[in-house]
Amino acid sequence: MKVIVVVALYPYDAQGDDELGLHAGERYELTSGEHGGENYGEGWWEGINSYGKHGIFPSNYVSITENGPDHRLTILAQVQII
Repeated sequence: MKVIVVVALYPYDAQGDDELGLHAGERYELTSGEHGGENYGEGWWEGINSYGKHGIFPSNYVSITENGPDHRLTILAQVQII
């Protein structure tokens, strides 16, 4: 499965809990599925940031990067040992 990664062209401040804030120059991995990624809705895409947070953002604030079939973002996740 080909992973699509986009880079933010402009900063965007999330306006709601379902939105993902963007930072210019940062990369985001688009989600997949029938209603994910580029298929989310008119003018909106859904993606994941490098911390694993999902959300939607304006599609005109990002540009698709050149990706190979195995390219993935490195997700920085905190693991809490109890």
